[in-house]
Amino acid sequence: MAVAVSLAVIAAAVVLGVRWMQDRPTVAPAPPTTAEVTPSGELSPAQLAEYDQRLITTLRSKGLAIENPRMTARDAHLLCARLQGGQSVEQAKRDYAQVIQGDVTVAEVFVSTVMAIYPSCP
Repeated sequence: MAVAVSLAVIAAAVVLGVRWMQDRPTVAPAPPTTAEVTPSGELSPAQLAEYDQRLITTLRSKGLAIENPRMTARDAHLLCARLQGGQSVEQAKRDYAQVIQGDVTVAEVFVSTVMAIYPSCP
């Protein structure tokens, strides 16, 4: 008899606990935010857009086909952040060559152009 009462109490506690959990309000998590990586925290958005456009124009003048200018500018911003963080220029070139599937010449042109265009890109 004591076992049956104990089981009944446990069952009631489980039902009430589940019901209590279902009635609790839930808070939706905040949407993830992404920080825009820029070659310099000192550049205004207008200045950054000007440097980005200069980068695209210069890369095209050097014979590179730019299919997605926005992504190319983003890659430049990431490259500058890595260089500012201490990555060597040679490692940056190797990494970018891997990203673009092994074209070392294009990687060298890209990295050197990015470094020449953005004022605080080492």
